[in-house]
Amino acid sequence: MTKPKLHIFEKSLLSIISRKDYISYNQNIIIAVSGGKDSMALLYAMIKLNHLLKINIFVAHINHHLRENSILDELFVKKFCDQNNVELIIDHLNPSKKSKNMSTRISL
Repeated sequence: MTKPKLHIFEKSLLSIISRKDYISYNQNIIIAVSGGKDSMALLYAMIKLNHLLKINIFVAHINHHLRENSILDELFVKKFCDQNNVELIIDHLNPSKKSKNMSTRISL
């Protein structure tokens, strides 16, 4: 397999990861992916960098069901993960069970 050509974003990401020692070889990495441009760019870059990082990439996608077309984001992420042999974990939230004061953000 040929090594993919890295673009400036991927080179910068690799530099930050390497310099800060954020990731170790063979480490399991979960990337939260919404299907938007920013999370898809991160996932794509991490897949391209995997030949150097030697990590196990997993994707987590949460469908909040807040928009009519949220299922399209879910299907887009699923198709991308299938095409790139990345394990995908999908969870669904029920907006009708959310209280009025509850944020859609998940707090850790």
